Amino acid sequence: MEWNPEPVEAKIGIQFKTSDTLRLALMHRSYAQQISEPETNNERLKFLGDAILNVVVTDYLYHHCPYLDVGNLSALRDKLMEGERLTKLWFQLGLGDAYPFFRTGGSPTPAPSAT
Repeated sequence: MEWNPEPVEAKIGIQFKTSDTLRLALMHRSYAQQISEPETNNERLKFLGDAILNVVVTDYLYHHCPYLDVGNLSALRDKLMEGERLTKLWFQLGLGDAYPFFRTGGSPTPAPSAT
């Protein structure tokens, strides 16, 4: 299956020099195994991205929520970074249709509920 990165790039406002970088960043290990590319997955980039997201969210909360104590800052950061929450945000931003890597057996995995 040929993947077109343009819808994702247009939605996020970033054009990648190499579309393979975006494809790799979005390629879950289970999907990579489905398409017989088990060595092509996003685990290393996810590790890096999680660390960057952690720093960005922590910095934002630190500067914008001075009224919260450390325990509440940590709890809020953890809640904001939950995988399911980020997946819901992906679909709320309208990126689900442009992301073929959720597909199994030729049909898209249903979008998570927006609640």
